[in-house]
Amino acid sequence: MEMINLSGHILNSLPLGDLTWKRDLIYFEGPLLSEFVSERGEIFLKYWCDCDNQYNRWIYFKIKEQDRLRLVQGEISLYQVMRDQPDSYFFFADENESSGYFKLVPESQVPNEYFPEEDSFLDVRDYTEDESVTSLLFEDEWDFEDLKTLYRKFIQAYDFLYLSVNSSQRLNNSMPWQGGFSTVHFFNKIKDLIPSGLDGSLNSIHYASPGYMKLRTDSNVSRHLLFAVKHYMDNRNDVDTVYLELSNRIRELELNKMAVDSARNSFVLDVVCMRLYQNLFQLLPSVDNNWLRGFVDTDFERCKILMAYVRRLRSIDSFLNEKNVRVVTSIFSDQ
Repeated sequence: MEMINLSGHILNSLPLGDLTWKRDLIYFEGPLLSEFVSERGEIFLKYWCDCDNQYNRWIYFKIKEQDRLRLVQGEISLYQVMRDQPDSYFFFADENESSGYFKLVPESQVPNEYFPEEDSFLDVRDYTEDESVTSLLFEDEWDFEDLKTLYRKFIQAYDFLYLSVNSSQRLNNSMPWQGGFSTVHFFNKIKDLIPSGLDGSLNSIHYASPGYMKLRTDSNVSRHLLFAVKHYMDNRNDVDTVYLELSNRIRELELNKMAVDSARNSFVLDVVCMRLYQNLFQLLPSVDNNWLRGFVDTDFERCKILMAYVRRLRSIDSFLNEKNVRVVTSIFSDQ
């Protein structure tokens, strides 16, 4: 069994510096496609392409982050990534346990047999994004205000669920919840309750299309939020119906215009308000009921907090479904 003879420039070693393994992307009785990062933060893929009785032949090539994210999301193929890679050459390594031979080969001289099929899309069901990072993808030119809104809504929902998932301390500041100021103030206050460095924040952004936004998050809480968004998508009509009925009932009773204590008492005494509030809670399994009861003192406050949370889920859903934002995750793979 012989490998294809390669043209190109012979190298003493791979001139890529120290590469750190990050993950295997294709694995069958051993890795076939793996991701590495260089000391300078450049991303390289290592792809198996041939073998003989002594050596395995691997192709090393650079990949842009926006392409890597779309590759693991199953949106572009490995073939397309290799054909569109930033450089006009590939590094080849014939390796075994004790030795290796290396070549620099221009793309035009790479045998066609070494490229995968054009429909070589990855199976992303088992893919796990970088620890403590949530990546969002978007295309075309975006208004910067839209990106700020997407970031703000996602992080606000994330921060809220961080407290719920971790059963964090109570909110010591009581707010009237009668106007938009309370909502803004609430999400600012809950960020202060999260230990420094564990709140959601911007990691990086690539604005030009194809673009991406990477958020620094706790992986468990982020996954919790993504399942919450998925649950909202699956139950959108029910959640929005209860939300609308509850909002209309609060408006009908003029609770937003009463003195704060009167509004809280009237809410609890109104059978319709309490029924709708409980229905909304049941439609939001992502929020810990026991935690929220200890977080604030009254059902009126809890209801208003849940309604603010629903608006953020709705906003995230809108970005995903109407503006073609995608999250690098397998959670939405069956949408």
